[in-house]
Amino acid sequence: MDNSELNVFLMVGAIFAFIGLIFLIIGLVFMHLHKKKKNLCTARTVGQVVDIVSRTSTDSDGYSSVVYSPVISYWVNGIEVRQTNSVYSRPCRYTVGQNVEVMYDPMEPGKMLVAGDKSETLLFGIFTGLGGLFFILGIVFIIVGIR
Repeated sequence: MDNSELNVFLMVGAIFAFIGLIFLIIGLVFMHLHKKKKNLCTARTVGQVVDIVSRTSTDSDGYSSVVYSPVISYWVNGIEVRQTNSVYSRPCRYTVGQNVEVMYDPMEPGKMLVAGDKSETLLFGIFTGLGGLFFILGIVFIIVGIR
């Protein structure tokens, strides 16, 4: 290979490794924060979906997309707590009136997770996995470029 081909391999490798490392770090940080929240949410109760909220986003091409999240009402020590789930999806996986098991932080009852909902874990796992894949591909390109 001539110098220009080697430089391309090194540059592509560096870009892939850098982007992969960023995705990997962000995914691992969010996984850690989610696990920390899950460890704090030790109390359980039954909540009810009382509303569905929507969020619209528009990309740079002007395409609009609507995603949905449930508003869940549950009671802690005689006080009603209403929280919008942090996960938005399309279509919404919940319906108004549906009962769900809620895990909440006894010290801060507004911090909650829907028991058994693996959406965040899956999202962070995909993010981390893609980051790892890009990082490894970048390293391979760098090694090929060096040889």
